[in-house]
Amino acid sequence: MNERLLNNEEMFTAANERSLCRGRRIAPRTEVCRPAVAWGKATPDKKVEGVMLDLNPYGMKLRMLHSFPPGTELMVQMMRDEGFTIPLSPPIEVRVVRTAKAMAGLTDHGIKVTLSKIRRSEEGRPTPLTRAQALRRRPTRMHTVDYTVGNRDPRRMGK
Repeated sequence: MNERLLNNEEMFTAANERSLCRGRRIAPRTEVCRPAVAWGKATPDKKVEGVMLDLNPYGMKLRMLHSFPPGTELMVQMMRDEGFTIPLSPPIEVRVVRTAKAMAGLTDHGIKVTLSKIRRSEEGRPTPLTRAQALRRRPTRMHTVDYTVGNRDPRRMGK
């Protein structure tokens, strides 16, 4: 019970009467153990090393020695090696949603990915056909060809 309170994972009843649900997850998480580097958007030169414990398309859980307060805007980059030298992915923009104390002075950070808006590109975009245009289109035709070799029909050569 105390561990759940420390991790901010309270129990609540689902609206569709399914039973009790744990936490407030949008999507199922994938457990990983991937080195990651995080830094504040205002201070890109102060990188903090940590380990990514789980992730899904909407967020992740980072364990670090340094603690960022909830609401902090960060940049996070997954690293390929334990030396934190070779990047695995480009940095993404995130926001710290919650923090919880872990063992040996480490802090777990619940992080939500900040989705950027995708701008529409009006030029070069194909326009869909209207129903009238689709009906006016000519149907495709299939042509077949019969070949004869000399005066013999190749379909009857084996007879």
